[in-house]
Amino acid sequence: MPRAENPLETDGSALTAFAAGLRALRENAGNPSYRELARRAHFSATTLSDAAGGRRLPSLAVTLAYVRACGGDGDEWERRWRATAAELTTPAPAAGTAPYRGLAAYDHEDADFFFGRDRLVETLLARIATHRRVIVTGASGSGKTSLLRAGLALRLTGPVVFTTARELRRVPEAASLVVVDQCEELFTPGRDDDRARFAAALRADGPRVVLAVRADFADRCADLLGAAPARVEVGPMTPDELRQAITGPAARVRCMVETPLLTTAVALAHGRAGALPWLSQALLETWRRRSGNRLTLAGFQAAGEFGALPAAAAEAVFAALGPAGQAVARDLFRRLADPLEGLRAVDVDELDDTPLTADVVGRFVRARVLVRDAHRLRLAHEAVLDAWPRLRDRSDGPGRTHRELTRAATAWRRHHRDPSLLPRGAHLAAVRAWARPPRHLTTHERAYLDAGTAAEARARRARHGRHLVVLAAVLVLAAPGPPGGGQAGCGPSAVVLSGPLSAAAPVPAPDNAER
Repeated sequence: MPRAENPLETDGSALTAFAAGLRALRENAGNPSYRELARRAHFSATTLSDAAGGRRLPSLAVTLAYVRACGGDGDEWERRWRATAAELTTPAPAAGTAPYRGLAAYDHEDADFFFGRDRLVETLLARIATHRRVIVTGASGSGKTSLLRAGLALRLTGPVVFTTARELRRVPEAASLVVVDQCEELFTPGRDDDRARFAAALRADGPRVVLAVRADFADRCADLLGAAPARVEVGPMTPDELRQAITGPAARVRCMVETPLLTTAVALAHGRAGALPWLSQALLETWRRRSGNRLTLAGFQAAGEFGALPAAAAEAVFAALGPAGQAVARDLFRRLADPLEGLRAVDVDELDDTPLTADVVGRFVRARVLVRDAHRLRLAHEAVLDAWPRLRDRSDGPGRTHRELTRAATAWRRHHRDPSLLPRGAHLAAVRAWARPPRHLTTHERAYLDAGTAAEARARRARHGRHLVVLAAVLVLAAPGPPGGGQAGCGPSAVVLSGPLSAAAPVPAPDNAER
């Protein structure tokens, strides 16, 4: 006989009611043992027993596995779990300083809460000690600003100036080090004079300078310096660095991060530089929903789960666009979430180089929904695919034909519109048939397809002309001569044509011409 479960305390709480519901579900299923449930659910018997123990809310995954093993309705229990989690994790009133900064960067006063970048800070300090000019580069959302303003700031001595490219008017002479963030702002339209003054100041015999710039502007920023600067790349955190970044701030405010939450958060953010701001935002919401001094997986999930945060930001940006901008955004996200290839990076060369496209891309990058590196755009996290309703149905994505057209058009442009790369024959016909219904093509894709169509038309006219020449020659050779013998110059050895065919070369008579 399986051991009987401990009775639940009838305290009327949402947690007790949830556990009682699970127990009733198991009883209605014939009261299978937890060993049998473990075999069906693929979770340990201990984990499933704890789910109905009433001491803490189980994770959603464990709950659904328990319910399905007992033959219950998964959708109903998911709604019930979310309602219980929301009741148990109602945001607590803010008490003291929050340990996480959400989408905002860590600043000087937040240095005590900045963890996980010790190795990178040491690398940056070594570069500054040996080079007068250092560029810190990385994808948007990789943490460049936090590295400089919270990680580097407390390790420096002497007069140090922190500024941005937009705020900078001149390089202060009294400073021993000038740290300039957001240098991509120097390359926005209309800042040619600012860029020239900035370059002149940097090339003078002034203080050491650290420039932080997004990866796609790193080379242009380096050109301003004249001599090749040292570079420090801000990449994704390692799993150990992520664990430090998650648990370190919580420990500062005497909170504990539960292991299931830690494991889940590290798995969601590992290898994705653009996910760091959203991880910080999710942890901030989790801290607001803490249970005593514990940050729990239930609180993390009740905050909307990881993808819901950038999805909400994406919807806000999309709603603020006009109709033309929304059309550009739809095409962009169809390319990012291809139904055949899944989540993919989009080469910036695929997109139209128009002010409208640049504005739409810039809005989603600034909202941390998209990550931009040197040459590509990608979603901040793949969880957005399921969390944003506009991306859930990807049946109208580009498809294989459109993807092949995009790649071919990009290669054609990169090779200076080489005619040998244009589509021909059956391939061109297939692409044109696909594009005949209203399709959203970029100007580059349309130009490539139009150039292929024009080249095919020229080739067809040339073939038609050659056929006419041959046909005319055959007709002349086959015609009977005039009575009394042929005239000079009109025998079978030469053909004289008039009109548009007069430029044709003489056609030798075939061997059987006299037959």
